[in-house]
Amino acid sequence: MIRKNKWGILLSSIITLLPALFGWLVWDQLPERITIHWGADGQADGWGTRLFAVLILPAILLVLHLICILITAKDHKHIDQNGKIIGIVLGICPAISLYTGGIVYATAFGLALSVTALSCVLFGLLFVIMGNYLPKCKQNRTIGIKLPWTLADEENWNATHRAGGKMMVVAGLLILLCIFLPTDISLIATLILTLALVIVISVYSYLYHRKQQQNGQDTTKTPK
Repeated sequence: MIRKNKWGILLSSIITLLPALFGWLVWDQLPERITIHWGADGQADGWGTRLFAVLILPAILLVLHLICILITAKDHKHIDQNGKIIGIVLGICPAISLYTGGIVYATAFGLALSVTALSCVLFGLLFVIMGNYLPKCKQNRTIGIKLPWTLADEENWNATHRAGGKMMVVAGLLILLCIFLPTDISLIATLILTLALVIVISVYSYLYHRKQQQNGQDTTKTPK
């Protein structure tokens, strides 16, 4: 998997570090104390040094990015995995790095932003994108909806991911609409929608499993 996607891994790693490059270019224009965390109400409640904001945050995301790649590569089920699914794995950390870097630098330069609204946009878009590609995800142990019933039976896996993908798109669109709600309510609504999505998908997969059992289908084999 790593050999096949080496250029994608290199490009995604470079993109993850772009905020650090930008910070280095504007280093002298940045304040010594930079906002790096915001509370549930969208107000700044955490600060860090210029060094931490510019270099350490992108470095942490790069390490997380590489760890996700290594974990994914260890699962031999990804040998024939859909390329778009691997693309999502390669794109999540770079997207988060650009998002966090953009907010940190915009705030450092005195721009007023609604962090809660931007977070709703980010999560909503991620859900919509992942929901569209989720049905293409082949059975494995590292990516997708990993429940006892989906891991035990490929038919359950495929059915759950088809239905789950549609549910995720709907949840993502509803999360995008949360930007029109008051700040404190939009965050709660996003959390409720995310929790509801997890519960509904899990229940759907379990009920599908029970239906298979009632029809006398063997769903006890796990993927090798």
